Amino acid sequence: MTQLLLIAAAIAVFVLWLSPEARTAVQRRFPRLLTYLGMGALALLVATGRLHWMLALILGGALLTHRLTARLNRLIRGGRSRQAQGYSHLRTNNLALTIDLRSGYIDGTLLRGQLRGRRLSRLTLAELLALRHDYLALDREAAALLTAYLDQAHAGWRGRAAQYADEDTHNELDGASALSPAQAYAMLGLADGAERAEIVAAHRRLMQRLHPDRGGSDYLAARINEAKRRLLGRNR
Repeated sequence: MTQLLLIAAAIAVFVLWLSPEARTAVQRRFPRLLTYLGMGALALLVATGRLHWMLALILGGALLTHRLTARLNRLIRGGRSRQAQGYSHLRTNNLALTIDLRSGYIDGTLLRGQLRGRRLSRLTLAELLALRHDYLALDREAAALLTAYLDQAHAGWRGRAAQYADEDTHNELDGASALSPAQAYAMLGLADGAERAEIVAAHRRLMQRLHPDRGGSDYLAARINEAKRRLLGRNR
């Protein structure tokens, strides 16, 4: 049994090492996973006679109580906050991008074309590069968003795909449409009518995850700054 657990742990570590998406998913679900692992460990100890079932019930109850209390606190904070489901949203005619405010994980959905409805995370690198090539001519904002996704999900893609890496992306903001108030709120992951302190806090949180100095995107950072200016100017 111990050998099987060690092998399973080694496989899990290997998968996490290979996949940034898997690491992000584990981070996002870590409290729940910890609860499940704790309950499983208690059950194993009881089954092997190493722990009395009464003590296991007490410890299991403590784990569940801690989990439920943490969830209740999050719900209370969520009720007081105007954050919209913990995600930042930015949309063009061709692509809708989402950013998880807790982890900074980026994904998106294609809105037009033969791959309409597909998630970026479900596409191959070759498909993503072909899309980016098309967007550079048709929708530079979508190309910029897709570049941000590639930089996070496929680190080193420029070196592995030299034929695409030299394409002009330095003027991605040229001609970009100004954010409306609704778009600015969505960009910061806020509901309409958020207060100044919430806008500042949301901006700071996103910049901590997506600032170019931390491996983020120049384009996304510029749009986040624009959203903050738009909303703070509107609330004066």
